[in-house]
Amino acid sequence: CWSAFGAGYSDISAAQALNFICADLGGIQTLPGGNGMLAQHIYQHLKKKGVAMNSLCFVVDVKATNGGVEVCYYSETQKKLFTVRAKKCVIAAPKYVAKHMVDDLSVAQKSAMNSISYRAYLVTNVLLDRKITSPGYDFYSLMDEIPRREQQDIQKRVYTDITFANWANFDQGEKSALTLYMPLPYQGSNQHLFYPKAREKYEGLARERLQTFLPELGLSDANVVGVRMTRYGHAMPVAWIGSIASGLAEKSHAAIDNKIFFANQDNWVNPVFETAFETGRQAALRILES
Repeated sequence: CWSAFGAGYSDISAAQALNFICADLGGIQTLPGGNGMLAQHIYQHLKKKGVAMNSLCFVVDVKATNGGVEVCYYSETQKKLFTVRAKKCVIAAPKYVAKHMVDDLSVAQKSAMNSISYRAYLVTNVLLDRKITSPGYDFYSLMDEIPRREQQDIQKRVYTDITFANWANFDQGEKSALTLYMPLPYQGSNQHLFYPKAREKYEGLARERLQTFLPELGLSDANVVGVRMTRYGHAMPVAWIGSIASGLAEKSHAAIDNKIFFANQDNWVNPVFETAFETGRQAALRILES
């Protein structure tokens, strides 16, 4: 649960956890470069279709009008605001951003969005000076005693999984890399990543903890030539108990006037690619049908 949900099992909806575990039992499918390869292929496909895409554009306001939707954004390249009009709009931002962007949200919908909490997550790539044969895709860290207290025990466990970055391309690279999943599975953890010494602290913890694992691969800390740490590129919603049964998840992503639609993994507070993909597909279908 720490690895998949960024939270302890006592915090997680049984339905959400069971759904996740059942999917994992179906086998492993991953791509070289991870989900980034999917994003790249989608981009290339849209580019060939002549779809206009603007980067460095920060959306500040979205509102439904009689004629459709108005989207106001700030262009970083041109240093000014623009407003575009559309028949429909899909907001793919997480709800904690969307609630500040969309005008005239109902009290009930904004309250539902406010009910979603998010956790911090670090992904750390450990670069090695040599090529190793990946013994598998994902190894869970099950050393020492079973953790009971998220905030205290994560400092001891540090990472939940080690994945072998070269496994997906059959170890074709000249050198190998290890990817560590490092969740901070407790409330209020997000702020800890903004401390000036945060990187130094978590890199130190990761390298220290790795000393118990590297010898299993015939390696030592001397073989580590670099450490790249990334704060999770998306907000990690907590699939709290009752998140579906309460109706709050559904209420948070209700379409507005059949013009503004929401697509994000936090539509169902289930932090996985499949949820992000499916909510996007559902939004597109609803627009095409309307």
